[in-house]
Amino acid sequence: MPDYTYGALGDGHIRLLKLLPAAESTAAALEGNLIVRKLRVSDKLTESEPTITFNDDGDPFFVQHEAQQPISAEREQTGAGAGEVSTELQIQEAEPYEALSYTWGGKPDPEYFIRILEGGQAYKIPITKNLESALRHLRHPSDATYLWVDALCINQVNHAEKGSQIPKMADIYNQATKVRVWLGEANDDSDIALRFIRRVLTLGNLDELVKDSLTSPEWAAVLDLMKRPLFSRRWVVQEIALARDACLHCGRESVTWTEFAEAVSLFTSKHHDVRKLFKGSPSFDNHPDFLGEIEELGANRLVYASSNLFRKSDDGTIMEHLLSLEALMSSLSVFEAESPHDVVYAILWLANDAIPSTERAIGSSLSEYGVIRSPTPGSPTPYPESSTQASSPRSERRTLQAPHDSAVQSADTTGHSETHWPIDHTNQYLQAKTLSVPNDGQKGHKRTSSVRSDLSLPPPKIRLQMMPVARKITVDYSKSVYEVCKDFLAFVMAQSESLDIICRPWAPEPVHEKEQDLPSWIPKLSSAPFELVDRVYKRVEADPLVGLPGMRRKNYLASGKRKAICRFKESVDRSLFVYGFVLDKVNVRSETAQQGIIPAEWLKVVQWDPARATAPDRFWRTLVADRGPDGSPPPHTYQSALNYAFQQKGQRGDLNTRELMFFGKCPSMAIDCLRRVQSVVWKRSLISTSREHFLGLAPSKAREGDLICILYGCSVPVVLRKVRKDSEDIPICPMTGTATNEDIVPRVSSKKCDHYYQFIGECYIHGMMDGEALRHQRTRELQQQEFELR
Repeated sequence: MPDYTYGALGDGHIRLLKLLPAAESTAAALEGNLIVRKLRVSDKLTESEPTITFNDDGDPFFVQHEAQQPISAEREQTGAGAGEVSTELQIQEAEPYEALSYTWGGKPDPEYFIRILEGGQAYKIPITKNLESALRHLRHPSDATYLWVDALCINQVNHAEKGSQIPKMADIYNQATKVRVWLGEANDDSDIALRFIRRVLTLGNLDELVKDSLTSPEWAAVLDLMKRPLFSRRWVVQEIALARDACLHCGRESVTWTEFAEAVSLFTSKHHDVRKLFKGSPSFDNHPDFLGEIEELGANRLVYASSNLFRKSDDGTIMEHLLSLEALMSSLSVFEAESPHDVVYAILWLANDAIPSTERAIGSSLSEYGVIRSPTPGSPTPYPESSTQASSPRSERRTLQAPHDSAVQSADTTGHSETHWPIDHTNQYLQAKTLSVPNDGQKGHKRTSSVRSDLSLPPPKIRLQMMPVARKITVDYSKSVYEVCKDFLAFVMAQSESLDIICRPWAPEPVHEKEQDLPSWIPKLSSAPFELVDRVYKRVEADPLVGLPGMRRKNYLASGKRKAICRFKESVDRSLFVYGFVLDKVNVRSETAQQGIIPAEWLKVVQWDPARATAPDRFWRTLVADRGPDGSPPPHTYQSALNYAFQQKGQRGDLNTRELMFFGKCPSMAIDCLRRVQSVVWKRSLISTSREHFLGLAPSKAREGDLICILYGCSVPVVLRKVRKDSEDIPICPMTGTATNEDIVPRVSSKKCDHYYQFIGECYIHGMMDGEALRHQRTRELQQQEFELR
């Protein structure tokens, strides 16, 4: 049987699988037709968007295009030949169809295939075993079933088609009458779990069920169901969140998504009680941490996301997108993608500030231009002087987090007299053309640079323009992983005016050997706080100090209200240039807190003996990063709790927080405090600085001699490592400047730049987290500079 050959798809077209019926009890071959249909396109995909172009002088400006109308198709593709559009038929609107959500489960296997009937001939498309199983369970015994299945309805080997169809997937899933979620074949545990879910939903039974030791096997079965691979797929977030109606299938058993979501929410809310069941059950080896970090399971995150990404009408129509792309990326790191590109592309349509596109922007992308917020003295002010931010519906920043997750604090700070202009986030940003660095050889560009060859000229004023922020991100699978990540960062930095995103792990690892490793300023998912170990999520790193982006207050304000100043260098160096100053240098770097164990060496650094005195204020506050779990000031009970905990430490003097929490008779007040300590110190090192003797916490890879820096637009201090350049790669240093009470005054330096900086990570510096560093900068006359990060 010959392989099926896909024809070309027109604009606004999709394929549907018409799955032909067969009795469920028979082993009849899977058969169907692939038909081309028109899809209604949502307003989000057709709204007018600006693209970047250039005038005769090479200056960038934006062209506002008329809103695109959905293209009326005139032909229907039939036949399996060379992909030609052959039949002069009007392509009809898609009939009611269902969409399939499933895991591929590996590459297509020639042993498993579906027969596609077309033009009186039969052709085959190899599929995975898991998809074959799903289609057999979902086909109707007597009627044809219309399905959208990505592996069949998109030509997976055609990158151009794949790139054009992916932006339509949001509409495909939202317009489906139902999304069928295939969890895989049944086993004994899955049948137990689905039956038990219905018992859990009877709220009167819940308190009894979490205390009855005989229910441990049922809770374990539900946990096993929540660990099914589908719930870790990145695309499943979009597929279920967009669904008007969804149903989960596991073998022949099924449960509605609403029932499953409610059961998972109840399970998670009672997980401390369920944890005690396993600790007291010999059948489960009295395991104190059998559940692991259940809040981090994909099923739990998916349940929360599905009800918090959109505001929907009663019929499931999406009325409003609630979260920014930055918030989505920061909140959904637990979900995996088979293609590294999909770490970004799978969540694009969910965002309220981004539009997936298949068209390359005219001229150049935003990533080639520096995002500048502070005008030089004498520059025209684009807005009246004001200390408040302009408000608009789109300027609100929300975050995807459960009620127990960290809140973010306000951007207000004290003791900082900087003047700021209100920025309208809906459609404007300030562009400094003297800092723009176009691509080398870009035709029509007037080359402008932060490095001037004529040092005798006075420093230039930064000329500001108000421009609309482009919201489209091109879906392009031919790009390298680095290009996809850089495009995402450039977009987020322009939208948020912040550098906090470089402190949150989110980026995939390059999969091809020929691709270079990502630069240090693109934080990889491998440093995420939690990792799947033996199918249970365990903490492996501390939580990011910057917290999650949202509409509430930020955790910290180390750089005050100063906005991010950054630009990208398009070269083999793959550099990001940022602005700020060196606060101090690491002088003492203590042993790392591995596995939540606080080394005895830390007590020596602060000269504290728990048997003789209470915990020093700066030490206990450093252990909790001077915050509670919700980002508010820490409860004063933390000091008493830590006094108690350190009195229980082992003979070596180390404090094993996990053992104390799981095996010791630890008061609940101390357990709450130790959970916060773990989230802060895990795999971090206690440090002391050389000049000011600041106490703090830094990444485990920090070294003595590393620099503690404040970067404008970053809410926490960071650790940078100075690295010497090769002799042939030493240009003139772009900018230096002296700290003043005015806004930033960049000046060109005649010094040779013989170094760049490696981004080691964020850090906590006690007493320097809420704008104090800016006052320290002025009183100590610390020089501000541009840092080249690689």
